[in-house]
Amino acid sequence: MPKSPFPITKDAFGFGDLLAAKNQTTRMGAAMPTIALVQVTSGSHHDARKDKILAEPLAQKWKDAGGVILLHSWSKKGPRGKRKTWTLREEVI
Repeated sequence: MPKSPFPITKDAFGFGDLLAAKNQTTRMGAAMPTIALVQVTSGSHHDARKDKILAEPLAQKWKDAGGVILLHSWSKKGPRGKRKTWTLREEVI
């Protein structure tokens, strides 16, 4: 089997897969930056990933510094006998 061209990956700060940044406008019209780390997983692993984040000391430091932690889990859902679609479950940690 050929060697993968991609190196082994490691979560940012032990819990983040994606980094997202956005300027939000406050009611006073000022721009306020928001930065978030997103942990992405399957629907069946949602609770395990949440426990992993809560056990990580750097997660609290990230939040104390003004960062947001989002947990995104994806699973196929839909009525019985009908076409299933990928559905996002998002939780702010």
